[in-house]
Amino acid sequence: MAVKLDTSKAYDWVEWNFLRQMMIRLGFDERWVELAMEIVRRATYSILINGELKGFVQPSRDDCLLFCEASMEEGHQLLDILSRYKAASGQAINRQKTSLFFSRNTKPEVKDAIKNMLGIRIMNNYEKYLRLPMVGGQSKVATFKELQERITKRVMG
Repeated sequence: MAVKLDTSKAYDWVEWNFLRQMMIRLGFDERWVELAMEIVRRATYSILINGELKGFVQPSRDDCLLFCEASMEEGHQLLDILSRYKAASGQAINRQKTSLFFSRNTKPEVKDAIKNMLGIRIMNNYEKYLRLPMVGGQSKVATFKELQERITKRVMG
């Protein structure tokens, strides 16, 4: 089973102009307001791996793909992990934009049970992720034809 997560971050809901105007109306100095706005607009996080700085990441609204076995036990573990993630990061899962994908070998009753437990919809076969089809047919040529056309168009100008 694959889970396409969409996280809701606090800055997804904030209108930057509203925040700026609110700080000005509260009497903050214009220079301080501009500095604060620069920080929230261009936030980056550094990453430490085994105590070594490995670079910086600029937060975005990209989705995350998780893969696990299509079982109730794995579903419960996923719920626990997502709950801990929310508690640690403040980022909740947007269940309306998150979706499940199952292999065709998964029994319909298992799909329904997991869907109901997680409160997440099942992705349709025709949906795309990052503008690529989530499900390929027998013909790889037909599946990736649109991608080939976009690349050709970009290269040819």
